[in-house]
Amino acid sequence: MTIPVLESERLLLRGFLPSDAATVQQLAGAFEIADTTMNIPHPYEDGMAESWIEHHPTAYKRGVLVPFAITRKHDSARTPVQPYYDNGTATFSI
Repeated sequence: MTIPVLESERLLLRGFLPSDAATVQQLAGAFEIADTTMNIPHPYEDGMAESWIEHHPTAYKRGVLVPFAITRKHDSARTPVQPYYDNGTATFSI
């Protein structure tokens, strides 16, 4: 079972790739992001993004995580977002 790819007119939602790790590191490493989340440590150390991305396929297969990297189609700019469901409620971490 692989993470699905969802496509709209302007966006592409796909599983994270190893090449997304630098963007994840930059965003998750910002104090302003970590300060407002429960599960992002600060400082966000080197290697944490790679480890987090490597965890995705297993977590998706277990049904506990549906991680998407959202990219704009016209320039492939990445906006990592992690939607997941808890008791029927969708939550989004950007």
